[in-house]
Amino acid sequence: MDLAGACMAAERLRLGLERSPVRLAGGFAVRITASFGVASRDELATSESGDVLVTLADRRLYQAKAAGRNLVRP
Repeated sequence: MDLAGACMAAERLRLGLERSPVRLAGGFAVRITASFGVASRDELATSESGDVLVTLADRRLYQAKAAGRNLVRP
């Protein structure tokens, strides 16, 4: 999957979580949000490992959180 496709998938997940409150005992509802950092193998040099990909996605996750949370950051 390319970066654009991965971002679309992450956005669908994010919206699904946001739109589906979790019902707790006593009738309480909790709204869940999520931030996603997305990276694609296409962004890496062929010699770079999967660890680099995870590091890149992790960096973007923290960027999403710093930008206000409940976001997808490519």
